[in-house]
Parts: sequence; structure tokens; C-alpha cells
Amino acid sequence: MLLFQNVSKRYTSGHEALRNVSLEISGGELIFLTGHSGAGKSTLLKLIPILEKPTSGSIIMDGANIVRMKKHYIPLLRRNIGMVFQDHHLLFDRSVLSNVMLPLEVSGMDRRECRKRAQAALDKVGLLNKQDRQPITLSTGEQQRVGIARAVVNRPPILLADEPTGNLDPKLSKEIMNLLAEFNAVGVTTIIATHDIQLAKQMRRRMVVLHQGKLLEAGVPANKT
Repeated sequence: MLLFQNVSKRYTSGHEALRNVSLEISGGELIFLTGHSGAGKSTLLKLIPILEKPTSGSIIMDGANIVRMKKHYIPLLRRNIGMVFQDHHLLFDRSVLSNVMLPLEVSGMDRRECRKRAQAALDKVGLLNKQDRQPITLSTGEQQRVGIARAVVNRPPILLADEPTGNLDPKLSKEIMNLLAEFNAVGVTTIIATHDIQLAKQMRRRMVVLHQGKLLEAGVPANKT
């Protein structure tokens, strides 16, 4: 379970990105964070892997307040969180396979096992046959799939996606959303930030609506009545 308790985030510029947000996300749930540009969606996502820290409030993950987590534990936390970005963040001087292997190599895993797991992840997203290609030769949709493969190669229990379909046409957007839903179906807690409310509604999952940093609507966790 992931629990936000009265979380606020004010940047040094004075901008208040989140205002007293309280939100509960059940383990294994898939939710959509929606709202206009600047509503606070990306900021909320960044707080989970401690890419940012809240100005006030608590974030409870598996019973522990990660806001108080010591710095040397943060890399271990991040290994349990997969992150997908709108602009992929792929390394164009590496092959597709090498891009996906990178998180495993950083963690110190044996290279043979790294390769095996990366190939399994690429197979899952339908790109095993393009493992030796350079990312720049792939379509935008394919590059996003490589990003997803890299995010899940560690087999994380939590998957975060920040506007994963922002650069894609409607057909490819639906394919990416369905792919993320497939990982959720095997128990991965999945949180997707998107401005595409209609696409989110089609997925028939809980929607969390932010407006100017405030939580307008959250519903209840999927396993509650």
C-alpha cells in the first residue's frame, strides 16, 4: 500500500505544486492521475522514488515513511520502482538490448543474467526481434516500448508512467495503455499520469483528479467498497 498523508510541495521559486494531498493506493492497483498541465501530476510521481521530497506531510510505503528515509537507502528503494517517461530517456549510442540491460548492470547483476532478463522484457513488449537495433531507428511508439521494457526489467512491484502516450497517436496510445495494464494484471502497482482523460476513462480504472496542486477527486482504492 502507498499512502500520502497531507502532502504539500513548494519549490524554492515559491510555486506550490501540491497542496495538502491525502491519497491511498492499494497494492496491485492501477490508477490514473489526471488534470491540466501544471496540476501537480508529475510532482506527485517524483515523490514516490524520492526524486523530490515534500515540503510537508508523510508518504507511507509498506508501513514506512519514505520521507524520512536515509540517503543510502534511496537507491535500494528505486530498484523497486520502474519509471516510464514521455521522452523515453533512451541512450542512442547503445543498442536496444543494451538500453534495457542498463538498470540490471548498475545493480551489479551478472551480465549473462542481465541479457536473459532484458531479452525477456523485450519479448514482453514485442521488440525482441529488434534487440540489436539502435533506438534512433525505431518509431516513436517502439521507443516508448523500449522505455517500458527498461522500466520493468528489474521486475519492480511499482510502475510509474508520466504521460507515456503524450507523443503518440490514438491507436498507439491505446496499445501502450493496454501494455501497462498487462503488467498491472500480474500484480504490479501501476500509477499513470496523463492529460488524456478520455483514454483514461476507456480503461475503466480509478481516476485521481488534481487541480492546481489540490486533490479534487480520488474515489476509493480498488479493493475497497
